Amino acid sequence: MIESILRGYYFKSRQYSDLRFIVELLILSFALKFALGLSFAFLNTGPVDNAALAQTAMNPLLFFVLACLLSPPLETICCQWLPIAAVSSYTEKLFPPLLLSSIFFASLHFIGGIFQVLITFFPGLLFAWSFLVKREQSLWQALWITSLIHTIHNIASMILLYSGRFLLNV
Repeated sequence: MIESILRGYYFKSRQYSDLRFIVELLILSFALKFALGLSFAFLNTGPVDNAALAQTAMNPLLFFVLACLLSPPLETICCQWLPIAAVSSYTEKLFPPLLLSSIFFASLHFIGGIFQVLITFFPGLLFAWSFLVKREQSLWQALWITSLIHTIHNIASMILLYSGRFLLNV
């Protein structure tokens, strides 16, 4: 069932313009992240430590360079290209490479604790989706569009993180 839904959306999203594809995946990634964050809030769970907030204590320019400029292309190579290429050589199904890529991506964010792993799994799923869809056009297309979506996602996340930190300190 999930595989057939994924296949339908896969074939549909391949026809999108790059702009529509990027915007749609960004909206989906924040909607999923927001929904998961709300569920943690309603369950009265969340970060057991402030590791994610502690990252913002580093120099904001350095944090921006690392999170928004260096990490997206490196993580696209390590967490999307390599796992997807490895799994895709064994199966034509969409779900296994998406799942493995998302697990790799989320596990890289363990420095922020289990909450960070859970909250980054779904954007990782969408970054893997981007890579899978755009890889059919070319590897270069998959790398740059996935990295761009990831970069925009991280910039928006940083803005939210810093504005939330600012509001808490006011």
